[in-house]
Amino acid sequence: MYKRQGEDMSKKTYGDGSFNLDTYIPFNILYTELMMYRSGRKDIEMALVDGKPLSQGELRVLVCIYFGKAASPSDFIEALGMDKALVTRNINSLSAKNLIVLTQDTSDKRRKLISLTSVGEEVGAEVSKILSKYNDFFDSAITKTEKKSLLKILSKLNAACHEL
Repeated sequence: MYKRQGEDMSKKTYGDGSFNLDTYIPFNILYTELMMYRSGRKDIEMALVDGKPLSQGELRVLVCIYFGKAASPSDFIEALGMDKALVTRNINSLSAKNLIVLTQDTSDKRRKLISLTSVGEEVGAEVSKILSKYNDFFDSAITKTEKKSLLKILSKLNAACHEL
């Protein structure tokens, strides 16, 4: 799987042999997420803005707005697990690309609300179709029971992370 000069790095243990990358959950989750992202990247790049693809962070923020998961910068920190600087950078970038607009919350003057522009809606709809296609593909790779178990385990791990 992971090779360096012919050596199978996935089988390598360190120190007293108690650490094995194959069984390290964060690595496996991130690796799988990266492979899933890469498999869809070519299609996602079809959702171009001014001839350029959106970054992974921009896509995540745009999709959260499109599906109503987040409406303010602080919502993204919770919904995506991004830090404030990364959220701000992605919001500023999407705003500069005319995909989102920020408005003052009338009930709380300290809070900004984020919504999609008409162009942002179009890109969100296009990305949504692509995500649906890949969701179908990944659903075909595992059973409904496996998917339910996986989502339950991921939810449990997410909850555990909040306790750290």
